Amino acid sequence: ERLYNGTKPRRISLPTYPFTRDRYWIPVEEPKGQGITEAFHPLLHQNTSDFYEQRFSTRFTGEEPFLSDHVVGGQRMLPGSAYLEMARAAVSQAVGGWLGEGEGIRLQQVGWVRPLIVGDEPVEIHMGLAVEKDEAIRFDVYRETDEGEEVVYSEGRAELLTEKAPPLVDLSRIRQACGQKELSREAVYTAFSNMGIQYGESHRGIERIYVGQEEALARLTLASPWVHGGLHPGMVDAAIQAGIGLKEDFDQRQPSVPFAMEEVAI
Repeated sequence: ERLYNGTKPRRISLPTYPFTRDRYWIPVEEPKGQGITEAFHPLLHQNTSDFYEQRFSTRFTGEEPFLSDHVVGGQRMLPGSAYLEMARAAVSQAVGGWLGEGEGIRLQQVGWVRPLIVGDEPVEIHMGLAVEKDEAIRFDVYRETDEGEEVVYSEGRAELLTEKAPPLVDLSRIRQACGQKELSREAVYTAFSNMGIQYGESHRGIERIYVGQEEALARLTLASPWVHGGLHPGMVDAAIQAGIGLKEDFDQRQPSVPFAMEEVAI
């Protein structure tokens, strides 16, 4: 009463979700020694959500296998496969009980905008989620600069997948069609090494590649355990690596990394 000279202000309803991504909060340094200290996922360490966005934060040191075993041009680079698992894990965590038994997640229009390099200093990145008008979930992986700007590394869309799983692939038919050439594990990773891409053990999942006409079949081996139900970054990366079998001059190519993926159904 005294504060408003006898006239109280009228209450108004605030929106239940952000209409824009403009932020007007005063920067406040978080007290050290507080918050979540134990990572709930190798690629998502803390839930740092607020009223502004659903967000997960991760601090990479470069010693993680998906970084130390993925070296391009002498630099530890986060593989594109890791972003797919980050998105899957973040959406699964965000929707909680909405994801029923037998249901899955579809990732679409995934773009790897720029490479994330981890040098001598650790790097903290964030996975942000936002629900769009069509109820799809937009995600982006970004880093905040000292000036408060966002540097985006990957982005895409996700939606819950309730349809039945597709029919099994006829591997015997594909194997029969891929009889033109075979590439051994040694030949494949020697070729990658010559390109300037050094794969450590956790990312050397290819055992053999069978090549056909614009088609290749790869036999992969899981080198290390991973989160139950998750996408093992090394295994998914090995599946992407198998595209080397589609190039006739596979051992004379310049180093290349994926920059986009149309769809992944999990």
